[in-house]
Amino acid sequence: MIIDSLFGCPIEADEAEFQIALPVSRAASDVLKQRMVQAFEQMSPPSNWPPEIVYIVENLFSPTVPYELHYACVHNDPDSDHSEAEDDSSHHQPPIRHVTRRTDDLPPYEIRIITTPGHPAIGELGLFATRRIEPFRHICDYIGLVRPTSEIPPSLPYTLGFHGPLSIDASETGNEARCINDWNGIVERPNAHFDVYRDGGTGRLCAGVWSLNTGVDMGQEIVVPYGGEFWGGGQRWLDEWDEGEEEVLAERGRRDEDAERREREKGRPDGTHD
Repeated sequence: MIIDSLFGCPIEADEAEFQIALPVSRAASDVLKQRMVQAFEQMSPPSNWPPEIVYIVENLFSPTVPYELHYACVHNDPDSDHSEAEDDSSHHQPPIRHVTRRTDDLPPYEIRIITTPGHPAIGELGLFATRRIEPFRHICDYIGLVRPTSEIPPSLPYTLGFHGPLSIDASETGNEARCINDWNGIVERPNAHFDVYRDGGTGRLCAGVWSLNTGVDMGQEIVVPYGGEFWGGGQRWLDEWDEGEEEVLAERGRRDEDAERREREKGRPDGTHD
């Protein structure tokens, strides 16, 4: 099997054997080979996954990403010299969010081939909710190859701005999020959006897909605003789409704290409280 130009050059894959010809150090090549082996061995693609795309479950980093930027994407270390890259993103740090990632349950979405007459992406793929997704919930992350934006042709599809001068390129490798369509021409408004955050558990920067204030009903297509760049500057963000977010998240945080306190109390034989 040959995966063409995933890193700007061919990758030949024979089961777990990978020969990667990269103009980078041997150590960097070895790391990339290890990540690719893990991607192929650990996870089977979901139903309706396009066979020409490599399915992965966490971001890969191009060897051309500067070390300082790579470090800032995978570590939350405010005291480190590498915690803030020398770019505009250092002035606006993404929010820290605690996301529960369960591996023992099916995700609340699936890839489907679109058959709805009049749909702008008929015959192509979309991501659909398999159960009700409540407002302001993490749905999944947008995953692919993290590359300097300057290296990505403007016309290349499946790319998402990520961190400062970096973007996520899911044109040849990614996960279910690459199947999410723009809402225009499908519904009256989006029910989800992209937002970069830092995972409170792992410290990694992630490009999350989050439901908006309507939530997503079972069977409904998950659709987002691609943004003004995709539409030539003509698309706007409307504040009404995420109205009420602060109140909902605050109440959810209080409920989670109460639940954790009750769990702690249940484990005490004398029934004492904090």
